[in-house]
Amino acid sequence: MRGTEHIKANQVLPYRSFPATCEVFVFTISYAESVADDLASIRAFQRRHLLEQIDRQLSHEPTRETRSRKILRGLTPPWEHVEPIWELRVNQYRVFYDVDEAIGQVVVRAVRRKPPHKTTEEIL
Repeated sequence: MRGTEHIKANQVLPYRSFPATCEVFVFTISYAESVADDLASIRAFQRRHLLEQIDRQLSHEPTRETRSRKILRGLTPPWEHVEPIWELRVNQYRVFYDVDEAIGQVVVRAVRRKPPHKTTEEIL
């Protein structure tokens, strides 16, 4: 192949280089009882995609702000929660969760569909 002359045969190229002592911490994800009702109203293929994204996005570094994750400041949700409340955006759905970093647990509190013309407060 053109441009790959410098790569030796059977050479493993690291995607990322981590120190040998680096450990990856995986958070456990649990769901509030009300989430089952939220998910029941979602079509099966959308529900599967949503659950895959929850697992992918929240298993590692759930408290890191990204384009899809943010802290909701000044919001008082109608469910039991631990401050701060986080929001994960997955297409037209919003996943509301909180994190207990001491025990490494993410608790998904609610899943809501957010139409473009509504605010987050209006969908709670």
